[in-house]
Amino acid sequence: INPTHDYSRSVTILFILISVVIIPIQANKLVALLSMGSVFRNPYKPAAEESHIIVCGFVNDKNKLERFFKEFFHPDRSLDADFRAIVLCPHEPIEDVRALLVSPVFDSRVVYMVGSALNADDLQNARADIATAMFFLANVEVCGQTADMEDAATVLKTLSVSNFNPDLEVFVQVIKEENRDILKDSDVDVVICLDEFKTILQARNAICPGFSTLIELLFMSFG
Repeated sequence: INPTHDYSRSVTILFILISVVIIPIQANKLVALLSMGSVFRNPYKPAAEESHIIVCGFVNDKNKLERFFKEFFHPDRSLDADFRAIVLCPHEPIEDVRALLVSPVFDSRVVYMVGSALNADDLQNARADIATAMFFLANVEVCGQTADMEDAATVLKTLSVSNFNPDLEVFVQVIKEENRDILKDSDVDVVICLDEFKTILQARNAICPGFSTLIELLFMSFG
């Protein structure tokens, strides 16, 4: 099959010239894009004798992560210097979280990974098969239907992790009490219901005024 008219020959010549120029340019762009892989998508490779935990859930938030890690890595914990924390999140870290990750306090101890606890490959990349424990953090600022949706996602991720590694210690925060009951018969080690915890503190404070203030001061005293 070949062009028989001058018009079709001209179109064919133009097509060949454009293809010779455009295809290599687009191929170079594709190679450049493939080489720009995110540093947060690399699998975690623990060193010998190194222990780690995995933190997921509501983790793409600077304040939440900072409070958790300040408490977890507090000197009173007597953790080994090579103990690591893996943050597993489906999204790239926001700017505030990136700044937290490169801070001198957490730079060598916290690793951020893009992935989901619902995906077995991502759990393997985070080495959930040999992790010491896994924490699911909840967003305490949501309520109503949003809280139900976040709790449902947390429950699904928790069950996924339990199926992946039944021996892994799992600690879960949920917002509503009825969502905590779903995990009662699972392999989850500790389930904390934030709404119930607030109610207990209010009840204790009614019986013993100043109790909630005492608890808050105890939690906020890091020094």
